[in-house]
Amino acid sequence: DLASAKGQAYWIYHSKEAAVCPLALAEKAKLSLEKAGARTELLLYDGGHGWKGPVFRDLRAGFEWLERK
Repeated sequence: DLASAKGQAYWIYHSKEAAVCPLALAEKAKLSLEKAGARTELLLYDGGHGWKGPVFRDLRAGFEWLERK
């Protein structure tokens, strides 16, 4: 229920090349949440399904973003 998203913050971490869960779904989630009044941040990473690259740096950035919101 997106009505409960209003005023909440959502940080989405998604791969540009994901085949299991296509990027379009993450982008749709971001737009739907924002339309419902949520604050969102979508951070994209390279490498397909499964967390790749500087995961812990990215997670730290995500938690910091959420704490500010």
